Amino acid sequence: MRITEKQLKQIIREESQKALNEGGLEDTYTKKVSAYREALGQVGAAIAALQSAGVESEEIGDDPDIRSATLDLMEVQFTLRKFMNKIAALGRQ
Repeated sequence: MRITEKQLKQIIREESQKALNEGGLEDTYTKKVSAYREALGQVGAAIAALQSAGVESEEIGDDPDIRSATLDLMEVQFTLRKFMNKIAALGRQ
């Protein structure tokens, strides 16, 4: 099953909103950061799987769809880190 970029962005939006709505005020920032860390771990695992698939087979490694998916996931990873850092900074205020 393939996930389109639009679907991935929607999933991220929904999970972000869910993280925002959970818990009391004191625990909110901690829970949000934890949720982003978990998401980062999953995205990192997906990137590693795509990269290892590219290493195992030359044909797959040259597949533009796999390269594109890897780059898209790296962009998601960067965005998640940025959000996580902003939330962590707000929690320290």
